[in-house]
Amino acid sequence: MPRTAPAPAKLTRPRLYDAVPRPRLFARLDDARTRPVVWISAPPGSGKSTLVASYVEARRLPHLWYHVDAGDNDPAAFLHYLRLAAIQLVGNRAASLPVFTAERQQDLPRFSRTLCRELFALLPNPALVVLDNFDEARASALQRTAFAQALEEIPEGISVVVLARSAPPPELARLAAGRRIARIEPAELRCTSDETLALLGGAV
Repeated sequence: MPRTAPAPAKLTRPRLYDAVPRPRLFARLDDARTRPVVWISAPPGSGKSTLVASYVEARRLPHLWYHVDAGDNDPAAFLHYLRLAAIQLVGNRAASLPVFTAERQQDLPRFSRTLCRELFALLPNPALVVLDNFDEARASALQRTAFAQALEEIPEGISVVVLARSAPPPELARLAAGRRIARIEPAELRCTSDETLALLGGAV
């Protein structure tokens, strides 16, 4: 049987090193996942990635993990890797997803909506799509509009989890007004006294 090529680092869930389980926040994420979008905003180093990585491990959830970086400011690059991530998760069935070409540059929102509708239909249910370091792409207004329209296609059982330093952009106002976004704020990520003791105990 041929060996599967390893996933690029940008499409790999972070490794966990002695991460302390946080049942309080796991329960919060269970509740948040009843919404299509879970937006976790906090400064760097707040533990956003560790929390979600340990959550998907604890819940054994199928997931697509995407580390956003400055190169993803190019829609063609972002959509290429998103398609590759889908292939890593569900196999060759995802090879049928449409490919973004120069001819489609003028209608990015429509293409993004079509691609994500087909992508979500291929994913296991339930599943998570995690966009880590979302702010790094520094998306244009058009790209943010395309992203907002793509999120309209999320079916029940699938959640897109966005890890960011900032709040959702204005283009997501319609989703927010429709209560389709669950927000987890920096204060919620801070350790309780019991969690701090557990962390200190793990360090001894």
